[in-house]
Amino acid sequence: MIENLLTPGKPISEPSPELASAIAAVASMPLGTQDAIREILESANDLTQAGADATLADVLQRVFVRSVGEFFTTQRQSTQMPESLIHYILPVNDGIALPEPSETIEVPLGDVLGARRSVRNFSIVPMTLQELSDLLHHSAGRRAVEAGYGIKNVPLFRYPSIGGLNSVDLGIVVNRVEGIESGFYRYDPVGHTLVMHDRGDLRLAVQDVTFEAEWLFHAQVVLVFIHNQDKVNWKYKTRSLRFSHVDLGALMQNLYLVSTSMNFACCAVAGFFDEGANNLFKLDGTRQFVSLLMGVGPMGRLTLAEPE
Repeated sequence: MIENLLTPGKPISEPSPELASAIAAVASMPLGTQDAIREILESANDLTQAGADATLADVLQRVFVRSVGEFFTTQRQSTQMPESLIHYILPVNDGIALPEPSETIEVPLGDVLGARRSVRNFSIVPMTLQELSDLLHHSAGRRAVEAGYGIKNVPLFRYPSIGGLNSVDLGIVVNRVEGIESGFYRYDPVGHTLVMHDRGDLRLAVQDVTFEAEWLFHAQVVLVFIHNQDKVNWKYKTRSLRFSHVDLGALMQNLYLVSTSMNFACCAVAGFFDEGANNLFKLDGTRQFVSLLMGVGPMGRLTLAEPE
């Protein structure tokens, strides 16, 4: 009973009217929602029993700690990929083909690591389609295939991801790229193509959903990091959210390093209005949601590097 969870270990015989109303509201919710509320309450109780005055961040961390038990239940699902997700490992049929990428990056890794900075000053020169192709391929493109999850050709990508499931989709707001229409695209790393989702100049719209990031208006492209929980939740359950952020960090670093090797300005943005960003890119905000933005493009004459 939900009543027993509100005061752990002791039933509530005469709850206050406010508490009774809350109990009734929770009891009318779907079972999955009730389970989520129960887990949050039990996580908070764990911290209280340990003498902590828990914050929301503390409770969420405790939820992840407790979720390890999901891997050791008799109800754990098969590691075979659900059929509904197989399309994610196949090329998109109606994508816009990008030019063949260059084979290698000729700049020594040590030089790239030493030069990498967050730079927010962009040239007036547009990015070429070849440059966009190289940026996406060397940062996030497919590099090989191998068998896994009951499937013969599971793609391997340029950055490490939990379980090889590539939980972060990459969107591209094209502002100034030669040979391609302005708009919002999603990158297909398997087929190395762009799939258009929205036409038009989105520079002001992107600027409006960020916190004081007017410089994004001048970026040749704005990359949109989209968490796709469907790709990983079937296997990792609650912890898929934590793992997805690890994937995001690996992809972000790749993009920084490849951008640096191309002498591009590059700067990530974590300050944005979630609902505004998700609505702009037509994401549900739950199964798929924006977690990071990144301005990238040829560097201007004056560089404004952020201290790090």
